Amino acid sequence: MSRLLLVLALAVAPAGAMSATIYKCVGADGKTVFSDKQCGSQAEAIEYSHPETWKERISRERAESSARLDELRQQEIVQRREQDARISKMKEQHRALCESRIANEGLAIGMTKSQLYDSEIWGYPDDISKTTTANAVKEYFVYKCDGYKSVRLFVTNGRLSSIHN
Repeated sequence: MSRLLLVLALAVAPAGAMSATIYKCVGADGKTVFSDKQCGSQAEAIEYSHPETWKERISRERAESSARLDELRQQEIVQRREQDARISKMKEQHRALCESRIANEGLAIGMTKSQLYDSEIWGYPDDISKTTTANAVKEYFVYKCDGYKSVRLFVTNGRLSSIHN
């Protein structure tokens, strides 16, 4: 009877609020007895916590999901800021490179195509057109800057022959 009362008390207790020590004893008649009070020197103490209900589980999972979502949003904000900083830096470098190209820095009529390619300012062009005739190989290098601006270099037989802005 006491076992049934204990089980009923645990079932009716408010979920999540129940945490108790239960004692397991063997009575004089050899039957096992459970009690909320120590029932002799041989009593075995058992810690009991009421299991989580489905409502508590859903509430906990929602809170965990919400916390994870907030964490992911914060990570995304940090990543966007880092990306914006990288893009801004790249744009500034490109702008400075375009200014150097428009000012024709590092160019000299007669320099070789290899010297153009190896130059930090010029490097490989954005576009190349090539014409081969009986007497010459003419190449038209286009370096694009800021949309409509560009610098065009004419290379004849492997040497810079003309500069057009």
